[in-house]
Amino acid sequence: MPDGPDDLFRTLEKIDIGLRRNPAALVGHKLEGYTRHFQQNFGARYKFGVTVQSKGFDEAPDVILKALHRLIWAKTVTVKASNAFLEKLDPEAIGPKAHLPKANDFNELLALGYMEGDKIRYHDDGESELGPVVAALSLGSPCTMKFRPKKSQPFKWLKRRGKHGDEVWQDFLEVTMKHGDIMVMIGEDIQKVYEHTVEPHGVRRFSLTARYIDPGRMTSEEDKREAAINGAIPEHANAFVYDGGDVEI
Repeated sequence: MPDGPDDLFRTLEKIDIGLRRNPAALVGHKLEGYTRHFQQNFGARYKFGVTVQSKGFDEAPDVILKALHRLIWAKTVTVKASNAFLEKLDPEAIGPKAHLPKANDFNELLALGYMEGDKIRYHDDGESELGPVVAALSLGSPCTMKFRPKKSQPFKWLKRRGKHGDEVWQDFLEVTMKHGDIMVMIGEDIQKVYEHTVEPHGVRRFSLTARYIDPGRMTSEEDKREAAINGAIPEHANAFVYDGGDVEI
């Protein structure tokens, strides 16, 4: 299908979207190294543990905007399905935050490129400015996404001894993502309670992850203005609106 996963992958292989490795802290060391994957941010600036170069959506190539609309579609249908399921459950059992009455459209997309042997260590997408939904499109080689509780969590039955004798958490969920698969994480608690890692298997993989960066949670007026400008989807991208026609749910 035109503009499907195959076309998106081939385009990302051919054009320069600005991917590069960036300085990052080395766990257990005072020195910095470089990330084991390549990065480029689009839309509102995403502030996390690594400083990544960022461009507004008005400067984004069409392949990024096409992927963005796929992720917006995935978020919309997944949140709707999640809410429909939760409505059947006991409200007292699931808590007040499980149901999402509204999920803003994404205004940011982080593109990552992985070569053979590259990976990203355990982390969460729980920065204070982020909305409750994160969606990622995987293109190219498959990967395994693993989830485990954070060290602060009381799930003692998931602890084991690491190779250095220290206590570490066991992974409680592993998900294989293949070419064209989309992962949607819903709710702030999944970021507060758990952390995840990504282990690619193969020669080349791209990950395109979209989020909503909430200007209302920003303290700087300049940051708010920048997010509003750079996170606005350009009018010509309306031609790329996606309806899920080639996807089985």
